Amino acid sequence: MVEAFVGLLFVLSFLRFGPFWSWLWAAFFACLLVILAMIDLEHLLLPDRITYPGALLGWVVHPFLPWADSWFGGLLGSVVGAGILLLLYGLWFLLRKVEGLGLGDVKMMALVGAFLGVGGALTTLFIGTVLAACFAVPSLLSGRLSLQHRLPFGPFLALGALISMLGPEGRWFEALAPLFSG
Repeated sequence: MVEAFVGLLFVLSFLRFGPFWSWLWAAFFACLLVILAMIDLEHLLLPDRITYPGALLGWVVHPFLPWADSWFGGLLGSVVGAGILLLLYGLWFLLRKVEGLGLGDVKMMALVGAFLGVGGALTTLFIGTVLAACFAVPSLLSGRLSLQHRLPFGPFLALGALISMLGPEGRWFEALAPLFSG
């Protein structure tokens, strides 16, 4: 199933960004997301040896991506995406004295922001959080999960990033922004 899904992502990347070489970067990024999601599902781990080089590569290629604005956009996307999760990590730890999420999620968001920029990072966080809540809340209410259960967040972030990248507007957060403005 994973191989079929990756094949589908290659086709979607080509349809969205082809026929020039830029679709290959989208497909490569999609593969990184699938790899991280599968590892997180099985091991509750997002390995540094994937997230760090992936973020570095994202910064390097960001100006050449069809949805990108500038090199600085990738760097700023990493800082914003990772920074929001790092802030939540710190606040939760201060309030509860336990980790509420892993630092691997923070590093994964640095990778996502490097490829997708600020708008894509914010979209990923929004969609990933909504997807995680749609899974976790019914599971908590039914008793299948407890508040002490560790839920991998990486797969939800990966889905959010894929939706952000492959969606009709590329970055849905800009389209949703008017809903949140006063």
